[in-house]
Amino acid sequence: MTLLLLPHASSQIGDDREYRGLIQDFADWCLRNNLQINAGKTKELVVDFRRRSHSPPAPVSIQGTDIDTVKSYKYLGVHLNDNLDWSDNTNALVKKGNSRLFLLRRLRSFGVQGPLLRTFYDSVVASAIFYGIVCWASSITDRDRRRNGQTGHSDSSGQLLHVRREQLIAGSMKRLGRTGATLLFGAGLGASVTRLLSARGVEEEAERPGVLSTFPVSPGGSGLVMKYGFPSLANIKTRESYVTSYDPRTRTASWVIEKLNTASLSGPSDRKYCDFKEDDRATNSDYRGSGFDRGHLAAAANHKWSQKAMEDTFYLSNIAPQNSTLNQKAWNNLEKLCRSLTKRYLNVYVCTGPLYLPRQEADGKLYVRYQVLGQNHVAVPTHFFKVLILEQADGRGLELRSYVLPNEPIDEKVPLERFLVPIETIERASGLLFVPNIMKRTTSLQAITDR
Repeated sequence: MTLLLLPHASSQIGDDREYRGLIQDFADWCLRNNLQINAGKTKELVVDFRRRSHSPPAPVSIQGTDIDTVKSYKYLGVHLNDNLDWSDNTNALVKKGNSRLFLLRRLRSFGVQGPLLRTFYDSVVASAIFYGIVCWASSITDRDRRRNGQTGHSDSSGQLLHVRREQLIAGSMKRLGRTGATLLFGAGLGASVTRLLSARGVEEEAERPGVLSTFPVSPGGSGLVMKYGFPSLANIKTRESYVTSYDPRTRTASWVIEKLNTASLSGPSDRKYCDFKEDDRATNSDYRGSGFDRGHLAAAANHKWSQKAMEDTFYLSNIAPQNSTLNQKAWNNLEKLCRSLTKRYLNVYVCTGPLYLPRQEADGKLYVRYQVLGQNHVAVPTHFFKVLILEQADGRGLELRSYVLPNEPIDEKVPLERFLVPIETIERASGLLFVPNIMKRTTSLQAITDR
């Protein structure tokens, strides 16, 4: 049990017997009701309203233990100090807000679209910057108001961040007005909102290049892989050569996205220096003796431009149990097709992942059944998908190809066109979204589904 002690301001000077008596009464009540006060975690915050400085009072004792006197204390997420000036609280908000804005910059560098950035800002960044605003907004100092207002001014998302901040502040004002506190809140935030949302500030931020845009981008690096958005937002991992979403339930990835072009397919990297590396819940022993290959989702041969990039494809989070015949024949042919398309298209974006599709059984009902491997129960997919986003070099738009292959032996004589499916089939089976994100980046999309 943690207790924050605030001495009563009306206590007579030099006489705190009433205050100490209340503490003793509370300690006695806890004993009678079989409750134990953790004196080691109990803190005393003394707010002295007297004009002249005085020696600090003697520490309070509970059950023979002296209670520590502190200058500041975090209570329900809000930092209080003995001056009641909110400076400690502002320091904490600015620090937490800037750390979360770093994540927003990373998403921006991956090419995440505006609606997803706004959702992320609302749920992750704004919750830190505006936490407890109804408590501190009206009495914050001008200096702290400026510091809080400047949080995010260096963010590469520019106008998006400022507009979204304006919407959130306006929403907070509206809600506070319902409780009769609009004037109080408005007086506290008026100056900071004016400074924060000035047209000049927005223009300067919109013109300022993002922090990450100053760094060079490798030919097949992950910096621009997410140009066409994230199929989902759970458990995102960034590697040297791809971006992935890991599914802890199946011990495999939900999807892996990589960017291919002629520059990324050539280089000095050598597969013989690569070893499979354990990075999540799956282990190499789970695959040993299983009869399944450790099948790459992002293919190693796609990233010859860097030894580190190729080595990153050997993380087990980029691996799924794959039928050996499929891995060495039909699936290998599909990977070769992806690489060959770089000769016809400017860039080839490849999204690969497992599927667990239902099958009809003897009773006429549909069931999703799949094998698991090893002590960690690595799920064996029933199928695999590849979605190819093809950028035409002449700027005429995009082409989209989507394949689904069963995780079983496939005769090499069967053409890969036989496995083309509408993208909606993959979206429905996997729960991922592709088309809405792609359409935000182009007005011309041709889906290739002819068999």
